[in-house]
Amino acid sequence: MEATIDELISRLRTAERWDEELDLVRGWADAGRIDELLHLGEALLAADGPAADEVLWGVITALAARPGAFSVVAALQLAGDERVSVGQKRRAAALLAEGQPLENLDAFLADARPEDEVLACLLHETVLRHGDLTGVPEAVAYAEQLHGAHPLGELPLKLAGFELGEEGAEPFRTLPLWPEAGGPEPVTEVERLPWRGDQVTEGFRHWTNMGGGHLESGLFRLSAPWQPDLLTSLPLDCLAGAQAVRVSPSTLGEAYWSLFDRMKRDGAYRHSPGLAYTRLHARWAIAGLAGVARPAEADCQWWEFDASGPWFYDIAWDFGLLAARPDGTVAVLAASDTD
Repeated sequence: MEATIDELISRLRTAERWDEELDLVRGWADAGRIDELLHLGEALLAADGPAADEVLWGVITALAARPGAFSVVAALQLAGDERVSVGQKRRAAALLAEGQPLENLDAFLADARPEDEVLACLLHETVLRHGDLTGVPEAVAYAEQLHGAHPLGELPLKLAGFELGEEGAEPFRTLPLWPEAGGPEPVTEVERLPWRGDQVTEGFRHWTNMGGGHLESGLFRLSAPWQPDLLTSLPLDCLAGAQAVRVSPSTLGEAYWSLFDRMKRDGAYRHSPGLAYTRLHARWAIAGLAGVARPAEADCQWWEFDASGPWFYDIAWDFGLLAARPDGTVAVLAASDTD
């Protein structure tokens, strides 16, 4: 005989494992028992403990993945509750955008408000999956509400050309480390310029917040025209004591996707709650490194680099990106994370 919701909640208060409960949730979803899943989720919201939290997330996940307007209603009701963490709200939005056709989502944007984190994320998670929502009236109206009222409000409803590309595979070449390499060393004077890199590094903050990660960014003026061999002349902690430095040219699209691919991971091995903020932070980084207001205006030479040395962990994720600007300055972002 199947346990009642009250019996399930009581059992979860002392449970050390909850595999059976998760199997039950998936079975209810497969059977279309959405009303019962919603009632179970509401009961789990009022319960305490890790078991209840895990099964609640199982309920939200199952609802988000099952196509249907009623499933969306139930998932939004549970994920939008104030007792659900911000991270889970953003992750729920990503699951809904992935699991539901657009026609199951657009109507829910009509009554959305800027303070609704799930729906704000859902709008831009949907943009990432469909590419262009400028022809969806509900999306346009909600985007206008978000503008100036929510961090995601600055994101356009259509992916830019550089956001449609893929990460490139240009080979890296190893730079000579002077003076050991012999021959004439490229000579330049380097001036460190005032730099506010908070928006450039924002997408990597979770690496350092989780402990162990490194971040560095800066802006420099060179007395000589930029060439890749001058990279080792920059006073960067990430290159200090390096045994090898490797560099590869990139396009704007490749630079963006390299940023996006790393920012979407919540540290070395975990995926972030959702991609809407990843898109926002990757666009911030491109615009900040290029010194422009909008990333599509970037007119730089882009170079990716990494190094074998004490700063880069060379364990999980290492990343270096340099933008050589038309005014002769170069901006740099470097990040490394460990397990």
